[in-house]
Amino acid sequence: MKKKRILGIAFTILALLLLVIILIKLTTNNKETLPNKEESIQTEEEQKFISCLENELGARIATEYDDLTDIPLNEVTTHNNQVEYYKGMKSSEDNRYIIVKTNDLEPLKNIDLYFSQRYLIYQTLELNGYYLFIHNHSLDLNASEIENACMINNKENLDSTSLPPNIVNKLNDTNQIIIKYNSQEIETLNDPTVIEPILSSISTAKKYKEAFNCDGHAFEFELYNAQNELIDTIYLWQDGKRILPKSLEGGCTYYTVADNVDLRKTIEEETNYKFYGITDYRDECTEKPEQIYEDEKYNYYLKCSDQVFIHFSINNLKMKLEYALNNNYITPEQLERYEDLIIKKAK
Repeated sequence: MKKKRILGIAFTILALLLLVIILIKLTTNNKETLPNKEESIQTEEEQKFISCLENELGARIATEYDDLTDIPLNEVTTHNNQVEYYKGMKSSEDNRYIIVKTNDLEPLKNIDLYFSQRYLIYQTLELNGYYLFIHNHSLDLNASEIENACMINNKENLDSTSLPPNIVNKLNDTNQIIIKYNSQEIETLNDPTVIEPILSSISTAKKYKEAFNCDGHAFEFELYNAQNELIDTIYLWQDGKRILPKSLEGGCTYYTVADNVDLRKTIEEETNYKFYGITDYRDECTEKPEQIYEDEKYNYYLKCSDQVFIHFSINNLKMKLEYALNNNYITPEQLERYEDLIIKKAK
């Protein structure tokens, strides 16, 4: 009798243990289901974005009767394991595009060298962590067009506030604008045909109820009336989109001009300032500096010149720095913010 009772208790305990194990597995499976669904939703959205990029870039390199062919990844870089996503296509007319997602510098360096060996000028753009490289005969990659086509714009669904009417009304009295960069004056504008579009662009700005960056502005537009009285100062961020009248200053806030407005274009057209970035791939460069440019007073030298690229922010053009200097895309004076980049020697 005792043995039967002990066996009965043992079977009961064993059954309870099995039940607990089953419940744990079911609970675990339920917990794992949600992240997988979220991940699949993210992947679906990302796939739509990638597909849109491929269609947009493909349309820019192909003619109506052109069949595109693949550019194999190993033709571009040996760092395959550092690439999360890659798509490369070329046309029969020697136009090409590459889309790549990577957190490593080497594949990007390889792609820059791949394009620069084939073309003097090409275009690059970064969107949502994807890097786009393209060359076609018209060099017509427009960042706004790609963003509008492929990125979900939620601004229309966000609550927004326009600039206060009293601020907008004061703009009409402006007849002079002094543009400053890092508080240093770079140009004074007096031409009404230049001033009026700037004021119109500023008046389109809206404040959206979203997270704000607390990065500082780079430019200042000081607005003066006919009596040379300061009306207001408009802070402008480096992206050419975000503005804030000084009279409304406070906290991490700004207004954003309309999508078709880029105040950087006005600055480049009316001043000597250029919006660009330098990509310097040189690593332990042992070459002697070679002359890459000269003017009436100086010779300019650079080590490993084929490893230094310049990217112009507004038109997305990219090229070797030496080519940019010798073809009037940039001047040595405009490169002075990169103090140690070029060796300058008097003649």
